[in-house]
Amino acid sequence: MKKQLEDQNALITNLRADSDRLAQSEQARLSAEQRAAALATVTSQLAAAQRDNASLRSDNARLNDTMQGIDRDRTTRIAQLQQENAAISARLRQAQGTLDQIANAARVIGGGALTSSANFAATSPVRPAASAPVNAAPAVPEVRTHVVQEGDSLTRISVRYYGTANRWQDIYEANREILQGENALRPGQRLKIP
Repeated sequence: MKKQLEDQNALITNLRADSDRLAQSEQARLSAEQRAAALATVTSQLAAAQRDNASLRSDNARLNDTMQGIDRDRTTRIAQLQQENAAISARLRQAQGTLDQIANAARVIGGGALTSSANFAATSPVRPAASAPVNAAPAVPEVRTHVVQEGDSLTRISVRYYGTANRWQDIYEANREILQGENALRPGQRLKIP
């Protein structure tokens, strides 16, 4: 009986050990199921992130294509504007040449048609009359004036009166008291033309 009791105690000890192993195995199974569920969640999140990444790459490719198209359009537009600018500059040079020719022709025509006594006196040397006393003061030449119009500049005025744009500084120096700077012309100002 003692032997039987010892066998039964051994059997109970074995059953308890088996029960502990079974409980541990159950905990391991539950832990594995939890890890499997977490892994499934991470796998679905990874799949969603991969889909988002693919979508973002596609959007990025479309944006790059759009930017390249915009850059091509901008380059084309810049080239067109440069061509237009060159054409406008050429037309302006041509117009300035035409204005210079007109001013020269007007100066030549105006210079050849000086017949009035006032204009003649302003451009020819003054000789005292025979009856005038010897100590009389010589006549002062007439001073020309120009009334500034909208769009006038010192170079345009120089071209008009001298046939060249290079004498604008002479006009500026003669009118320094009313001009506050080279670009201070205002319509209605009266400028002396030396």
